[in-house]
Amino acid sequence: MPKHNDWQKSWAEFFVTQRLDPLMAQAKKQNSWLTQRGNHYEQLRETILQDDHAQTVQPSLLHGDLWSGNFMFDRLGTPILIDPNSFYGDREYDIAISQVFSGFKPAFYESYEAAYPLDSGFQTRANWYKFYYILMHFVRFGDIYAPRVDRLLATF
Repeated sequence: MPKHNDWQKSWAEFFVTQRLDPLMAQAKKQNSWLTQRGNHYEQLRETILQDDHAQTVQPSLLHGDLWSGNFMFDRLGTPILIDPNSFYGDREYDIAISQVFSGFKPAFYESYEAAYPLDSGFQTRANWYKFYYILMHFVRFGDIYAPRVDRLLATF
């Protein structure tokens, strides 16, 4: 999946124009995007662009593909992250992506929250990031991901 990492004036603009919009264009080009999905996407897009949190994010270096298949332990039991797709953005992105597929234990999230609490409204924003990740899988692997795309869209 082509990704551009040009600096934008806000995380909201970056996420919408450099992550979501290109995936939507690919989905439409592949004729896999149903009309009823479009209205929900436009609502999501505007919500993100107008969101105060998304407008004021202090960029963090992100792993970018933080799912359970991209972490392991070395011989000494030290956790190691592999296969990064790094860029700068909202730290909540990595946490949300880690929730898409199972594999991270509750202790992971509890430790993160204790060290660096997530901002109010995280669960709503987490759905934006989960939608991006599932949309990417939908574009890449097809209709098997359509029900998850539709469930997330219905929340917007």
